[in-house]
Amino acid sequence: MQIGFVASLAIADAMRHALPRSAFVTCKWPNDVLIEGRKAAGILVESALNTNGDLDWMIIGMGVNVAHCPGPEDVDYPVTSMAREGGHGLDSETILKSVAQRFLTHMATWRTLGFGPVRRAWLAHGAGLGKPIRVRLGVETLEGIFETLDEDGALVLNMAGGRRRIVAGEVFPADRPVEIS
Repeated sequence: MQIGFVASLAIADAMRHALPRSAFVTCKWPNDVLIEGRKAAGILVESALNTNGDLDWMIIGMGVNVAHCPGPEDVDYPVTSMAREGGHGLDSETILKSVAQRFLTHMATWRTLGFGPVRRAWLAHGAGLGKPIRVRLGVETLEGIFETLDEDGALVLNMAGGRRRIVAGEVFPADRPVEIS
């Protein structure tokens, strides 16, 4: 789970470098990067354990909307692209190199110092922190305040009945309707 936050920070840093200073880039739990509140990148981490319970392999997929983005009818969340937000130096190769360099930097921090510094950096740019959110968990939807990330990267949701630790789900602002399929 923590590697997804490393990737998120790398993409967000690369976007901040290529976009105008006025662009507001945030990280959306658990695996998206937003520009001005609209999804511009997504991350998917897949892995498997070997028979000893150790990591056997891991694949990190990162999709960045550099020049284009899906149409609004194709997505659950508003989308944008770096080009739409006024980015410069926007060829795919330049963005890939920028993300890769920043990923290696954040990965070195994670390996050397653990998740703490990565968590703090993510929290400094986390979308929806301290605000009401909805979390879609399959057929269940929860509402509460996005309090923080715990030491493992799980979302801590403060609800009327108490806190809940969430390790997987889709997050939406509380004012945005959520469809359950």
